[in-house]
Amino acid sequence: MIALLGGLGAAIFFATSTTSSSRSARLIGAPGVVGWMMLVGLLATLPLFPLTGALDVHLTSLDVLLLVVSGLTNPLGLVLEYAALRVGRVGLVVGLVSSEGAVAAVINIAGGQSVGLAVALALAVIAAGVVVIGLASEDVGAPSRDPRVATLLALAAAGCFGVNLVTVGRLAADLPLPWAMTAPRVAGVLVFTIPLLALRRLPRPGRAAPLVIVSGLCEVAGLAAFAVGSRTDLTVASVLTSQFATITAIAAWVVFRERLTTWQIVGVTAVIGGVAVLALLNV
Repeated sequence: MIALLGGLGAAIFFATSTTSSSRSARLIGAPGVVGWMMLVGLLATLPLFPLTGALDVHLTSLDVLLLVVSGLTNPLGLVLEYAALRVGRVGLVVGLVSSEGAVAAVINIAGGQSVGLAVALALAVIAAGVVVIGLASEDVGAPSRDPRVATLLALAAAGCFGVNLVTVGRLAADLPLPWAMTAPRVAGVLVFTIPLLALRRLPRPGRAAPLVIVSGLCEVAGLAAFAVGSRTDLTVASVLTSQFATITAIAAWVVFRERLTTWQIVGVTAVIGGVAVLALLNV
């Protein structure tokens, strides 16, 4: 049940972060959003080290390797996702990126994690439902300028995020949570924020400031929720985390009164059914 709640909590936070980022990117551009998000996240996570005693740990060479991989794959995935959104339809990109959970699940299973047949089937149904929801999204505006490039970028982003979920889960199993939460922020600040500042290319947040703060905090909270859930079952938490596409579709229907397509309804039904099965199996 912890894996279920952790994955769903992460999906809610990541959906909120994605929605906020999509709005702020229109105001200050994608690089600026990533730069400020990473800085906000770093400022939020650094105080957790002295408060939780996380500094009093011994890092192995494997821990350092996982921290580096986790730190690089998260911001790289964000850049690839934003690049895909610039040349492709939102529905296509979100649908493909949301397969990150399925990517992580495949990596976990390939690495030797065993799951029961019922759980495997439920995870497959959820992953399929998430992809259907994203691919069935109807976008307003001009058609995709280059769907092939958008597809490749989105798949690359899904791969990065999938690897990131796996490394965060492994780190959370061996180290205090602040380590898993902070590594991507440190890398993001070093790779994006500081260079943009040095080149005077980091825009002032202005009206985007509240959105950037929400995005940065929700990214951290999402990783924390996923890390807690992954300690119980990394595969289940990974697939459920990818439901940010489902939550986005439902939110658009409830808040913005956007109608769901027939395939979106099918996808939402599949996801809800899969989650219900997982809940019963994990009670």
